[in-house]
Amino acid sequence: MKRIDDKTIEQIHQLIDAYFDARTTLEEETLLRQILANVDVSTPKIQEARAVLGLFAYKRRNTAGKKKLAVQFKRIMKYAAIIAVCAVIGVTVTNKIIEGESTKNMAWIGGKVVTDEDVTLNLLNEQLQDIATANENTFDMVAENFNDVSQALK
Repeated sequence: MKRIDDKTIEQIHQLIDAYFDARTTLEEETLLRQILANVDVSTPKIQEARAVLGLFAYKRRNTAGKKKLAVQFKRIMKYAAIIAVCAVIGVTVTNKIIEGESTKNMAWIGGKVVTDEDVTLNLLNEQLQDIATANENTFDMVAENFNDVSQALK
């Protein structure tokens, strides 16, 4: 913030008076807003002008650093949480590998873990067949639609 002398304060007060008397141009009003947001002087007239102009920019500017710090803190905490989750997953997977547990043939069926290789492979095969059937049906529907369009264009 800028420190100013008494003469400059008087000029600011005159500009404020002109504003309240509706004698300022748009440029002077913009200048007044900038001055009020950037000076380190707080006289009753300046406080009143800040309030009337809705210039909480004075306070916003003073708290902008705190908000920026809060945003940075949130960002750091987000990345720390991501790193923590990755570390937990890594440790868990590593422990399972070291302990010899295999998750190669495992499926969740009805909310229960099924580790029987035949059951899991059959389930996988059924789901792949469903996908292939859906793909064939989609292809047939698209071909029919193109035929209909080509018939309509003839």
